[in-house]
Amino acid sequence: MWKLYSVIILDEAHERSLCTDVVVGLIKKIMQRRPELRVVVASATLDAEKVRDFFSTNTSGDPSQDDVAILSVEGRMFPIDIFYSLDPVPDYIQATIETIKKIHHNEPVGDVLAFLTGQDDIDVVVRALISEARQLPRDAVRMRVLAMHGSLPRSEQLRVFERTPRGTRKIVVATNIAEASVTINGIVYVVDAGFVKMPAYNSTCGIESLVVAPISQASAEQRAGRAGRVRSGKVSTC
Repeated sequence: MWKLYSVIILDEAHERSLCTDVVVGLIKKIMQRRPELRVVVASATLDAEKVRDFFSTNTSGDPSQDDVAILSVEGRMFPIDIFYSLDPVPDYIQATIETIKKIHHNEPVGDVLAFLTGQDDIDVVVRALISEARQLPRDAVRMRVLAMHGSLPRSEQLRVFERTPRGTRKIVVATNIAEASVTINGIVYVVDAGFVKMPAYNSTCGIESLVVAPISQASAEQRAGRAGRVRSGKVSTC
């Protein structure tokens, strides 16, 4: 079947997993049998030189013999200010809630995107923010709090793309599903807990489970980039 294709595109290649790494290895083997096959590896944060060296078959040392090229496409990006916690945060969920509250009460108009690890964390933050929204004065800027994760029905996930009325700030609390796969218009502020749930294999008991782990530098850059799509933005990292 692979003979039916002449071009393969690997998008968001920085999102490393066991499956994607296996696919990259298989494609390299296929290219040895099909030198005419064209492969495009796309990413905003990937180390392009390492990918080039992995796929290159030029062993002569002569750059003119290279069969792999790096193409850079400059995208429009507004300036981003990144703020880090000065001290370790004992509870990143509570820190996320407090940071969003501070943004809502002290920062100009602009929607907020917060990254958390999974549905349980998101539900806690959403409930806390909805409770906060109910206590706001009637003349204050309203808060529209929305969750976004893979377990939600499609209709619920699409709500994050709806426009908010004047005088309302949209606050989206999401997993890494919003890191690179989708773009939510209106996001100006990003709150990054700095963690993600990843599948990990336990060789002792022979099962795979989800564990909370710090995100990579590439993921941190992707998350921060969500804040600079429409105008200058700010990023708070717990």
